[in-house]
Amino acid sequence: FGLAAARSLVRGGQTETRPSDPRRQTDFAELGVSFTIADGVASSSDLDVRSPLLRIGGEGRIDLAASRIDYTLRTSVVGTATGQDRKDLDAVRGVTIPVQVAGPLDAPSWRIDWAAAAKEAIASRAAEAIRERLKGDGAEGKASDRLGGVLRELFKR
Repeated sequence: FGLAAARSLVRGGQTETRPSDPRRQTDFAELGVSFTIADGVASSSDLDVRSPLLRIGGEGRIDLAASRIDYTLRTSVVGTATGQDRKDLDAVRGVTIPVQVAGPLDAPSWRIDWAAAAKEAIASRAAEAIRERLKGDGAEGKASDRLGGVLRELFKR
């Protein structure tokens, strides 16, 4: 699974499920998490994983007795890459990509919600475009007033 595939899935707003592949891995610089354990179930809501390229937060449960996991990861590309995948990586930079990890601990599967990622990407790009339009030539106040008027009119209905 490569970044080009990720970019096309974000654009298509699809969901993808795959089994885990223990041969593929990512090295992380930091990992922090705390668990509350009750009746053999470890629950967490503060996962914090960092690498030069990624940030991952998350919450979920691990049923130790049943040896099963149900965990939601919120993954964001934050760093810069060089080489062939750079352009593809730029398409998802700053977008939170929800990843559901579930199943037996020895062979969990993961499901990426590309539709949610695509919605966030569109909202983020729209906000960025609005900020850019409001910058610059000293017309910020006028543009801001016009935008405010449009938004008030839109939500009045």
